[in-house]
Amino acid sequence: MNRRQRRPWRSRLLELLLWAAVAVATAVIMVLLSERFLPANF
Repeated sequence: MNRRQRRPWRSRLLELLLWAAVAVATAVIMVLLSERFLPANF
């Protein structure tokens, strides 16, 4: 039962930072693509 709790907090923090980096990178790519393909007055 207690097996799930054994995961160190550092790996959880690392995974959280990884997902945050993926989210930021996705947002940046979407903004760059929208600036590239949408008209300027959109």
